[in-house]
Amino acid sequence: MLEDRAYELLLLDDSYVLRPVSNDAGDADNRMNYELPRDITFAIKRFSDRDFARHADARWIFAPNGLCEPLTFLFQRGTDWVRCRVDPLTATVQTEESYIQ
Repeated sequence: MLEDRAYELLLLDDSYVLRPVSNDAGDADNRMNYELPRDITFAIKRFSDRDFARHADARWIFAPNGLCEPLTFLFQRGTDWVRCRVDPLTATVQTEESYIQ
């Protein structure tokens, strides 16, 4: 919101990338890459989905005004899991549940 431009979060199998949505060559410097630990998997549930689905590549857009698509994430390690839902108006975690042994 501070930059008044859209960002996208690319959700990959083993990592995620946050980058501006534009074609500017200089935006490559604003790209942030994060890797998930090898034993962690994740699935997402979009607003219209009935259940969680694993995606090889998924894209999540944040508008310049701060709005985003409502998503629920499920992170798993073995039988342990954490599930969180993101508020589309604030892009913050709205609810969180977990089962960790």
